[in-house]
Amino acid sequence: MGILNANISLNSPDVLSSTLSVGVGISTEADSGHLTRAKVAATSAGASALTVYKASDKRDTAYVYIKNMDSIKENYIYVYVDSATDDPVVLKLGGNEFAFMPIKNDITLKAYGTQLDQIIEYGVFGLDSSSVTLS
Repeated sequence: MGILNANISLNSPDVLSSTLSVGVGISTEADSGHLTRAKVAATSAGASALTVYKASDKRDTAYVYIKNMDSIKENYIYVYVDSATDDPVVLKLGGNEFAFMPIKNDITLKAYGTQLDQIIEYGVFGLDSSSVTLS
């Protein structure tokens, strides 16, 4: 068993009427994880979209990190919940943008891009469920 530490710092001298400086973090148990760079092979939701997280791969909360590696802001990566009724987009990441989020373990997240072959970096961390395989 290990510990995953995640921290984020928000700083700006001029976005608000006073200086902004916020730092937050979490420490959580994790016994597995991975970090991957992959090409997104779809420009819309569907079977060819990249699976970022497979439902129930983690026992409780899954911690997901995603970064759009494109340098062009308008080349977006869309992350959505793959479901039977609709596919709601939960993230829209411009070039060089990233997200780190805890998600419910019972959803599947997939990604597609504005253009074919955009590269994303993503990772999933948490407590493994031995009853689920990624195949």
